[in-house]
Amino acid sequence: MPLLPGETRESDRYVSGLSFIDDLGKSVKAAAERTQARIEQGYNELASSLSETSRTASAGTPPFPSRYMGGAGHLVPVPTNWEDPALVPMAIVPAVVSAACAVREHGDPLQAAPGTMLLVAGNVFVFSRRVPVRYWCLLPHMIFSEGEVHRLLTGPLLHRDFSQLITNISMLMCSGLALERRRGWKYVAEVLCLTAAASVVRLGSMLLRELLHCGWSGVSLRRMPIAIYGGLGCSATCFALQVLKEHQPVPNRHRGAWAVELSGQWRPLACWMSFAMRAALGQVTAHGKLQLLQADLEHDLSGLVAGLGYVWIPRLIEGFQETRHVRAWARTMYGSSSFSGRGGGYRLGGGSDARFFFL
Repeated sequence: MPLLPGETRESDRYVSGLSFIDDLGKSVKAAAERTQARIEQGYNELASSLSETSRTASAGTPPFPSRYMGGAGHLVPVPTNWEDPALVPMAIVPAVVSAACAVREHGDPLQAAPGTMLLVAGNVFVFSRRVPVRYWCLLPHMIFSEGEVHRLLTGPLLHRDFSQLITNISMLMCSGLALERRRGWKYVAEVLCLTAAASVVRLGSMLLRELLHCGWSGVSLRRMPIAIYGGLGCSATCFALQVLKEHQPVPNRHRGAWAVELSGQWRPLACWMSFAMRAALGQVTAHGKLQLLQADLEHDLSGLVAGLGYVWIPRLIEGFQETRHVRAWARTMYGSSSFSGRGGGYRLGGGSDARFFFL
């Protein structure tokens, strides 16, 4: 059919070679619209949770729940009970003494460990803002289903109360002042890696506990029990850093109030003694909140496991590679037929009885 004046066929239209820019712009615009919708939804949920929390607080609900819940509407930090007789002698005084001893030994922390002070400032800033727990904490279904991997780093920034904050800051300063002077800004990257690794280990422990309790058929990430105020704070990172410090070649002379120091071959066991001491003190200050204590100990144990993995996995890989290189070198120099196996050696000159290298 002939075309009328001014008409063109679809196949005759000119397509620019830069059309991919238009497609890219459209995709960016669509992504921006989705992000805006998600931000508006998050803001609405945040406003509703704040109003729900204010109504709960006005009704006289106790700040610590006595059971496991899903984390809706709860804010941290909770008001600190300054009338608690164990707060000053068992939390504030040891933390201040430990930090003061570390500063006295290593000097001005702003010059000796600026990265550590930056991390401390970040924890204090988040503590000054009351935020809903469920938007920051380690929720398995939000990480695996929604892809919110940032919770691996934001969860440890939440602290339950002032005593937990000052205790963790003291441990962070004691380890940071000892490590950052030798490692530089690499230390900050190591802290972030250890924090994420400890969160991953804790996710694995939570999944394993649910698997043992319900079996494969009954596992549900959304129904996995989470202690609202338990397992918060950067104590897992602090324990991982203590493991890293205890495996340093040069021993540290500082003896912190929250960190047990040993010497010689017993030095790597100091982190486990610190963990045992924290567990014993937690039994005294738990005041019947066993769910919180269990979550805190699981959190700290995850940090120990992450620190041990960070220290020993590279050493095991290096040792395995070194063993392979030694065996390859021996076979190259003396041949596979001269290898006498376990407990034997390699003969010099093919027939000499002198042995100089043993496996």
